[in-house]
Amino acid sequence: MANKPRSLQKTLNRLNLTLRNGLEVVRFGGLKTDEEPAPYKIKHQTKLFRLRHYYPKRKLDNQPVLLLVPPLMLHTEVYDMSESVSSVRQLNKYDVETWVVDFGAPEVEEDGWERTLTDHVLAVSESIDLVAAKTGRPVHIAGYSQGGIFCYMAAAYRKSAGLASVITFGSPVDMSHQIPDWLPTELAQKFSEKVAHQLLSNRGLPGWLIGLSFQGMDPLATLRHRLKFIGQLHNREALLPYEGQRRFIEGEGFVGYAGPAIAELMSIGGA
Repeated sequence: MANKPRSLQKTLNRLNLTLRNGLEVVRFGGLKTDEEPAPYKIKHQTKLFRLRHYYPKRKLDNQPVLLLVPPLMLHTEVYDMSESVSSVRQLNKYDVETWVVDFGAPEVEEDGWERTLTDHVLAVSESIDLVAAKTGRPVHIAGYSQGGIFCYMAAAYRKSAGLASVITFGSPVDMSHQIPDWLPTELAQKFSEKVAHQLLSNRGLPGWLIGLSFQGMDPLATLRHRLKFIGQLHNREALLPYEGQRRFIEGEGFVGYAGPAIAELMSIGGA
């Protein structure tokens, strides 16, 4: 019988912690982690992009220089979501001088909804020149998803001048291969043009819609992650190291996609 009061008290304590942490999530969108982003300075800024230099106080002469390119639809912080999942922190650990192209969000940038894919490719090419000039070394460029496509295109545009290597992950080379075999290419191209026209008339896709679309690609996985999070709400210490990543994926990491960029992408995919 003595175990019953202890078991009941343990259950009540767990419920109290769950409610307290859950209220914090409801009020503020997540748990307070006290984490700070990796340090960086803006070394160059234009209407289209900002060039970030991470850990600028470190002197890394004769070390590799890497320029990271984020994809459209995601915040630049995709490379620094949290201390436990941070590309720039890991690269700094291995003495890689790291720079990042920051396109911002079209929702808040001047003429952000008017941007094209070409604008972004030229911005990457300009960033390569800037980094090479500031470091005096050839530049490795790396990109995830569409950021990798920008790397391919920028490298081709400049015929690899000033580049040490091109690194991509999750970045298709031939967009036409995404068209199903059973769908005639001409029909797919007409469909793409029609969809692009509709998107252009609405300026593009807002970030909240893109976030929902990503989550809808695997709704069961999304549901499992959310149920797991709720089940662990009593254990704050276990959740905090991954809270930044969770909030990023749950919606804070998504930004809008400009209509002209969508139209240009579709014209490439249908070509």
